[in-house]
Amino acid sequence: MFRSLTFKSVFLSLLGSFILAFGLYHIHSFSGVTEGGQLGLSLLLQHWFQISPAITTAVVNAICYWIGWKTLGKPFIAHSAVATAGFSLSYWICQQFPPLWPELVSYPLIAALLGAVFVGVGCGLCVRVGGAACGDDGLAMSLSNKL
Repeated sequence: MFRSLTFKSVFLSLLGSFILAFGLYHIHSFSGVTEGGQLGLSLLLQHWFQISPAITTAVVNAICYWIGWKTLGKPFIAHSAVATAGFSLSYWICQQFPPLWPELVSYPLIAALLGAVFVGVGCGLCVRVGGAACGDDGLAMSLSNKL
């Protein structure tokens, strides 16, 4: 299972996870602009129940990754485990600092576009190496494989 993990794939997964967590924390969680899918659910749970996305993403991802494991196999799980752990750790690290751009709350269009760049690049790097930092990406990869 772990033979598919190379230095390059682990590095890209961790880099993608950090970029994703950075954008989600510093842009989306403070600007009032949210994501769809699993990331949006994690922000909703944070808003209503004060549960950190560092925790909720791991739980929701586990369900989607189980489906991914059934359709994409062990290499997918290995890469996704690295990406998910990287995301949770990166989000926790980001939470230790104040938001970089609190003024983005006044510019929702810019926040949405900038946040989309961080989320797209971060998720894209993880998917490129065969894993998923977010459960809905794993679910989409599974559906794409089957359909």
